[in-house]
Amino acid sequence: LWSFACASGLALILPLPLLALVRGHLTPRARRAGALFVAWSAGCLLTGGDRLPFWNALTPALPLLFISVQESLTHWMDERPKLFTPIWSGLAATLAACFLASKLPGDLGPIPLENVLQKWAEPSPALKHAFNHKLSRSGLLEEIRKVEALRPIGVFLKDEVREDARILTFWPGAIGYLSRKEVIDVLGRATPPPGQGETRSWRGVPKVDLLASMQSKAHYVVPMVGTLAIGGAPTDFLRSWLRRWDIVGENEDRLRNLIGALRGYELIAVPVAEDDSRPEIPAELPFLLLRSRAMELGPRLELTFQNALDGDARGRGFGIEIRHKGHRQVVDLYIVAADREERVWTMRPTGEWVPGTSVACRTNLLMHKTGSHSIHAAEGTYPPGTRFLNASLHNPGIPPGEAFSSVGVPVRERVPTGR
Repeated sequence: LWSFACASGLALILPLPLLALVRGHLTPRARRAGALFVAWSAGCLLTGGDRLPFWNALTPALPLLFISVQESLTHWMDERPKLFTPIWSGLAATLAACFLASKLPGDLGPIPLENVLQKWAEPSPALKHAFNHKLSRSGLLEEIRKVEALRPIGVFLKDEVREDARILTFWPGAIGYLSRKEVIDVLGRATPPPGQGETRSWRGVPKVDLLASMQSKAHYVVPMVGTLAIGGAPTDFLRSWLRRWDIVGENEDRLRNLIGALRGYELIAVPVAEDDSRPEIPAELPFLLLRSRAMELGPRLELTFQNALDGDARGRGFGIEIRHKGHRQVVDLYIVAADREERVWTMRPTGEWVPGTSVACRTNLLMHKTGSHSIHAAEGTYPPGTRFLNASLHNPGIPPGEAFSSVGVPVRERVPTGR
């Protein structure tokens, strides 16, 4: 309620009915309207508030507030003509504040207001923890962008996954409408939580047992809107889950338990359209999903050895083939060579070998259904002294060793003797 008063621009006139009541100038009609507004506001407060940026839950009671304010101002202007100018000046300032609250953050002509409006739209720490969005127009734009980002993944799920797939998500609206699949709401608002027969309210701060929710045996989980932030850890989205929606909250034990509850899933990156109305234009970054391992749709690697074309490296050639029976998917390919002492090198896209395991040979490699064919992903010659070659697929930008990095099953082959 406090943030609504401050962020909407109405804080300048909200105290007026209370002041008039204290001085005995509030009419019976204004008192009734004010009492109904207070009752409605108390109901919003007790039910946990509204997650929408403009606090739409208070909208039905605003006319009551305005009646009470109007009665107060009318009385003062009629009884005290000297207050006429200050009252109209206050109303003009209120209108200007309401306009700025609904304005896009930016300068007003030559007046530098962007930084002020950005700070104005920042929620209090409590609200940010509960709802995690900005206030006023900035928050509305975030909500619109989120829905726009969810629409392409809804279309992808409609076109690419099987008809009987069950999809678990925190955002059931756009995904359910566009995917035409069975969608399960993690927070229990659109579908009952696991083990319960009734849905939860869309009002207030949702808190559920995320470990129990992950037992729904869904084929796919939509873990986040979009992809990981640059430089972010693969478990960041799990920490965000626990921080915002879990009944226990974020701690290391709970994080480990949640990772264990998701051991039946693998993180995958899928290509989506930049805009669902223009499916031919791909998005710059793929969308992340969790897919059930029981579906066995991950790509499969094949590592073969053959004579190299380079005369100096004859007999040390190899090739990587990928077979894929699932839907479209984006991966990075890592090729690692190890000698007798387990010293390792990775193959760069140019075919050169460098120490360590942090260089991808192929990045953003698009997988598609191969049928009886295969994707020729890489070929080259391994370094002298190599005893084992390893090939593995990983999610774009997530190096080997990180949680949720690996895709499919890696292959490890001993180099044929005599080479």
